[in-house]
Amino acid sequence: SMKRNIAKITDVGASKYHATSHMHTFVGSAAYAAPEIWETDRRYTHTVDLWSLGIIALELLVECEFTLEALSESRFQNWAAESVWPRVELAPIEFSPLLKGLLRNDPGTRWTAAETEMWLTKHVRPTGNKVKDSEGDVSCTSSFKRSHNPTLSTTRA
Repeated sequence: SMKRNIAKITDVGASKYHATSHMHTFVGSAAYAAPEIWETDRRYTHTVDLWSLGIIALELLVECEFTLEALSESRFQNWAAESVWPRVELAPIEFSPLLKGLLRNDPGTRWTAAETEMWLTKHVRPTGNKVKDSEGDVSCTSSFKRSHNPTLSTTRA
């Protein structure tokens, strides 16, 4: 029998639900912080999460883990130029649109969650048994079906 590996990504840090206003403080790992986090006025929105998703996707696709202890915009820019952009070119070519869409420096042109989901739906096909979703459509596989009552699970070390 073939063992299936299932990746689950969680973020149990600070959050803000559907932020319509700008945020000004930074909490998190520097390597996942979007370029606008490092700007002097630190005005940013939920688009920083899409940048973080791009970094996670890049790490998975090129099998590397990014680290950064940037304290300034210039240090971040140097790190991105030396560590991130060269690895985008090393990722499988079919994922280039996804990575380049998520890792745009300008948050105004960075892919939205909807654009990302549309691309993933079109280009990445999960395997598994099809099940009917709540609307009766056969669109989710059993292993990717969202729970109606999501819970937070922890792993004990």
